[in-house]
Amino acid sequence: MSNLTPEQQVLKNAYVKARGYWRPWTEGLLRLDPAFLDAYGKYAGYAVENGPLSPKMRELIYVALDGSATHLFRSGLALHLRLALQEGASAREIIDVFRLATVQGLDGCNLGIGILAEE
Repeated sequence: MSNLTPEQQVLKNAYVKARGYWRPWTEGLLRLDPAFLDAYGKYAGYAVENGPLSPKMRELIYVALDGSATHLFRSGLALHLRLALQEGASAREIIDVFRLATVQGLDGCNLGIGILAEE
């Protein structure tokens, strides 16, 4: 999409600076609820600007979250995999993240089996 107002362009630039990317859904939100996009961009970008984690580590955490069995967000996973690689993550590191995220999903199964056994 194009034809942004000057105010919308400022918000878009701030979001990209805070998050490092622009997605199609953010374009819609920019047009439908720019105040919410502004608040979300500031919230989501806070840890990036103020936290101690390296860009690579942040992207690996996003990979774990988007790839976890309880979330499975394909487009986010693809985006953050690409960004993790750009930040220097190795294939081995990404596979380790997948293994950790997979184990996390097993907790729900273990909990559910314990409850089922009690019933």
